[in-house]
Parts: sequence; C-alpha cells; structure tokens
Amino acid sequence: MAGRQYSQMLRVPYENKDEKSNSFIRTYTGGVIYTEQNKYQKISYEDMAEENLDVTATGGWSAMIQHYFAAAWIPPVDAENHFYSKELKDYRYVIGSYSAPVTVENNTEQQFVTRLFAGPRSSR
Repeated sequence: MAGRQYSQMLRVPYENKDEKSNSFIRTYTGGVIYTEQNKYQKISYEDMAEENLDVTATGGWSAMIQHYFAAAWIPPVDAENHFYSKELKDYRYVIGSYSAPVTVENNTEQQFVTRLFAGPRSSR
C-alpha cells in the first residue's frame, strides 16, 4: 500500500462590503511558499485563480499570511514535496504540499511528520 502526506490551508479572502467605513490600511493577505530556489514567493488569490501553483522542491514551506500573522506547514527539510495551490468555488483558496509516495509493506508502519506554525510574523 502507498500513501502521501498532505498539508494544506484553506482561506476565504476578507471582503469589506462598505469600503468607506474602514480606515484600516490594507497589506498583503494571501499565500506564500518558501523554497531554496525561490526563497519567499507570494502566491496571491488572483495568482491562484489564474493558474495552479506546481512546484517540487526539497524542504521549504507553504503558508497563508495576513498583516502581522501567519500559518505555515513546514515539512521535513530533507524531504521532497510538491507545492500546489488552487481556487475552489465560492472564492475559497487552497495552498499546500504533499510528499512523494511512500510504500508501506504488510505488517510494517510508516510515520509522516510535519510542523505547523501559527502566530505572529517575524518583523525581520
């Protein structure tokens, strides 16, 4: 039997029905991936709607960020992962990754490990 580890985030963009009543300054809200090849790459909702992200890399991470906060899935640094994004119906957006397939023989076990960060973004 074979399996993969999937880690993804789903986000619905903030929508202000009354733009005149909000004096909050808008900052980037959307997806981000980090790989050794592209370091820090923003994947906006518009990008997700236009074309699905399709990147394979060793290490890295995928996240959704908003102003001062971030939530990120961080797979093992030595593992190859496929990073993806897509737009779902009703203005929902997904960004995430999945591992290479792993075969598990009868009477054996396999453990997948990943880390989740959710909290304030670094100001560095």
